[in-house]
Amino acid sequence: MMNKTLPIVVLSLAMIVLISGCTMPGTTREVRVSSTDGLVINEFSSDITRYEDTEPVSLYLEIENVGGTTAKDVNVSIKGAPWDSTPNPTDKLLEFEPPDLAPVPPVPGEFKIFGWDLDPYTEVPQGVELPVILTSRIEYNYSNNGVTQIPVINREEYKRRLALGLEIPSSPNVTNTRGPIHIDIDPRGLPIIIKPGETEQASLRLYIKNVGTGAPIKGYDIGNITIGLDLISNLDAEFANCLGATSGTHASQEKILRRGESITIPCVINITSAPTLYDYISIVFKTDYRYYIEQPLTVTIVGTE
Repeated sequence: MMNKTLPIVVLSLAMIVLISGCTMPGTTREVRVSSTDGLVINEFSSDITRYEDTEPVSLYLEIENVGGTTAKDVNVSIKGAPWDSTPNPTDKLLEFEPPDLAPVPPVPGEFKIFGWDLDPYTEVPQGVELPVILTSRIEYNYSNNGVTQIPVINREEYKRRLALGLEIPSSPNVTNTRGPIHIDIDPRGLPIIIKPGETEQASLRLYIKNVGTGAPIKGYDIGNITIGLDLISNLDAEFANCLGATSGTHASQEKILRRGESITIPCVINITSAPTLYDYISIVFKTDYRYYIEQPLTVTIVGTE
């Protein structure tokens, strides 16, 4: 077998800082951040695009963490080369730290470069030119958090502001950590107006969005992800019907969220106390999940024997 794995080049954060200190201004690696991705494939390439059936196929792969949390248990594999004895560049589970934006200058996210050879594809008949699609697949564990703050206003305060033409707090505040899974909310029907002494049942529509380039994965099931929501408020409030929860301040349920999709979560909240003027209820979104990304590469194998 002509399978040779070249040394894996690992540039840790410490090394990046050291390199930054030793290079001339303008030559350090660019700090890349993304609000919608965790790991990204910067490059998946081969030396040439045409190989004879007696030649090993040389591949190069560069991966970087551009999101907001650490990518753990990272698995790298190559699909589409069933003839090769060891198509994966490493059998180790890896870890990639995210960019650190606190220092000045900021520190890039961790990245790794792999280079290795696939065995020659010797089964191609003489004279045949066979296009082969190779796909690099990266699977990793990631986490995303988000918060949506929902305005709640006392009914009398609402009427007073309306009569005086004053601004009424009606827009939710939504924040998400950098990564492929986000939370959002439909602003229609806000703010929640509460009459003192009465229980208000507020119906909300939340959205969980896959804004990344891949999809969650759980074993062989693509799209499976567990969504967790926590209700935080100074008011007396709890879930009435949300992700299967009919009471309390925590709700959790497994959902299907495929590439480029979003799911709608109807969420009903019971509020039994009114703010003096106005306040906010926070719904905190938390999820830990496994995610995958892919990138294809086409090479042509030419049969010579």
